[in-house]
Amino acid sequence: MVKLSVCIITYNEEKLIKECLENIKEIADEIVIVDSYSGDKTVQICKRYTDKVYFKKFKDDYSNQRNYVLAKATGDWILVIDADEILSKELKGEIKNLINQKDYNGYLIPRRTYYTKTRWFKHGYSYPDYQPRLFRNENAKYKYKVHEWLDIKGKIKKLRIGLDIFHNHYRKDHVLDSYYFRNSILKYARIAAEERKDTLQKHSFLKAIKSFIFTFGDDFFIKRGYLDGFAGLKMALMQSAGKFMIFVYHQPKYIIQETQQRIVRKNIEYAKCGLCGADKPKYLFTAMSFDLVKCKNCGLVYMNPILTKGELNKLYEKEDYGNYLSREKEFKIIFLNRLNTIEKFKKRGKILDVGSGVGFFLNIAKAHNWATYGLEISENLADYSRKRFGLNISFDLTKFSKNYFDVITMWHVLEHIKNPVNFLKRIKPYLKQDGFLFIEVPNFASLSAKRYKERWGYLGVPEHLYQYTPKTLQLILEKANFELVRSIFLSGPEPQNIKSKFKKIHHGIIKKLCLGDRVIVMAKK
Repeated sequence: MVKLSVCIITYNEEKLIKECLENIKEIADEIVIVDSYSGDKTVQICKRYTDKVYFKKFKDDYSNQRNYVLAKATGDWILVIDADEILSKELKGEIKNLINQKDYNGYLIPRRTYYTKTRWFKHGYSYPDYQPRLFRNENAKYKYKVHEWLDIKGKIKKLRIGLDIFHNHYRKDHVLDSYYFRNSILKYARIAAEERKDTLQKHSFLKAIKSFIFTFGDDFFIKRGYLDGFAGLKMALMQSAGKFMIFVYHQPKYIIQETQQRIVRKNIEYAKCGLCGADKPKYLFTAMSFDLVKCKNCGLVYMNPILTKGELNKLYEKEDYGNYLSREKEFKIIFLNRLNTIEKFKKRGKILDVGSGVGFFLNIAKAHNWATYGLEISENLADYSRKRFGLNISFDLTKFSKNYFDVITMWHVLEHIKNPVNFLKRIKPYLKQDGFLFIEVPNFASLSAKRYKERWGYLGVPEHLYQYTPKTLQLILEKANFELVRSIFLSGPEPQNIKSKFKKIHHGIIKKLCLGDRVIVMAKK
């Protein structure tokens, strides 16, 4: 009896892998899975269907990963499928007949890509998109790091249209949005440019332009991608841009930039929960190539892995005040509102702003007769605030006396700090007994965070190490021996900038429901 092995590579596929495995279990004599150390429940789900689950770290080389899983297969024939794919009923019914024929060593299977639950690309490069997925287990080998292709020895046959693999791409990434373009197509173009650097040296920039024009014309017009409407147009443009960027990324200045980025990505370290110290991460999603996880013990959301302390310091040392100056008018409104909030509880006194930036907040406080002090690790920003506003800015907290400040503020700073509990414990002695601590951070429990997830504007990776909710923020304060006094939720622009009555009502409702995209907490010793 001919034996069929189904081979799958996985990484954080808990939302997709069950449907895939349910789909192929009845035709598979053996299921072989190679996982890239998923942080979610992928492995647990896979082990319900097979005991042949192996692990291999992914190193931007899909062929290497696939060849590893092929080597683990023991069947006479191999079917390769991805976690976001399933087989059509027609294909499932035909596979047993195909592998019992002796005329062919492999089959090219048509694949249809769904960009919504019911819509799929029917033309252009996207269909039939033949893939070498079913073949004899006889020295077949993948090549190319991305857009990998299987080299099958012997006679190969194309299967008829209708015997399809369904690629449910819409469930993983929206195939037509800018996030997919940035994190998939451009990523693959970078890897391909590096892999093909020897052959690309012979080509000019004009060749890149010609490649774009030819690819678009062939996809959209000759292969009739236009029949898929606007979706077909966007896909043709993305495919063409990917080809174009392979050449662009090969230009010398891009090679230097990519080398620098690879060095930075190597300077990362594994992180545990900064609140409870547990090592029980649950994978949530990936944003800009960085994974966001949630501690199963306390619920704190954090980035894992993170950049090393040295790499983070480099980011802040290079920080430019140009971005702040371009939004000076906006920041003045924001910080005047923050000072008004503070003065409801403390009218005057000594105030320390941690992460004082270019000094906009302290300058406003100074104008309102506060004695102002700042902490700033970026010497560039600190020097600017000293020269322009004459502010007292330091890098060293210990230069101040204990029980010295009436108010300490941290406006969008706590999410940057690796050990938030220890830091809050360090600054606590410098606050007077009747003093107040004000902290503002993005609210990961907000409606916008839940809706946009990896595209949420306040994620701020890789600088934002933590994503706080009101609950985890309160736990952080309690562990640092602070008492939460009040929480204030903000959504959208500052109240002075909201002109529409409808938006004002919406703004008020969001605040009342504690679902604003930013939260300010006031605490005392």
